[in-house]
Amino acid sequence: MAVKSVKDIMVPISEYAIVSENETIHDALQIIRQSHTTMDPDKYFHRAILIKNRDGDIVGKLGYFGFLSALDPKYENMSEMKALAGSGITKKDLCKDMRNLGFWNDKLPVIKQRAKEITMKQVMVKFDEHIDEDGSLSEALHTMVQLNVLSILTTKDDHITGIIRLSDLFEEITDYILADD
Repeated sequence: MAVKSVKDIMVPISEYAIVSENETIHDALQIIRQSHTTMDPDKYFHRAILIKNRDGDIVGKLGYFGFLSALDPKYENMSEMKALAGSGITKKDLCKDMRNLGFWNDKLPVIKQRAKEITMKQVMVKFDEHIDEDGSLSEALHTMVQLNVLSILTTKDDHITGIIRLSDLFEEITDYILADD
């Protein structure tokens, strides 16, 4: 089996769902949904959306967990809750107390409204790292594990060319390991 590079398995930037940082979560969800209809059915759906600034540069991303966290009406208070959890209160007790206090009583219409108000700039995860598209898959594996990320931008000559996703990397490495079985 031929050894592939990052470029061989990355998703080119032209094929990835992208939204402006000033658009809302609602807008981004529409774009992700649309991208699923145009993707190769043998590929994994996008589990994140890339975010561009007004100059067209990719500046961040937001994945499924980020979308749902941002839509949670109590999202802004979660850092305070994490501090409480660090004080010796068990996670189970904290969640039980929060449920009893009605922290998650908002209905879906409230969440839907939040999706129309929150911009991507408010909730995106900024990109700091990238990997050269000519890099090896073992380099991609090492980088993604060290950074604990589900995807990382790919570049050539400091220009963003695509994104490599953990799901694609996992499949490729699994195929390589099992090729002789």
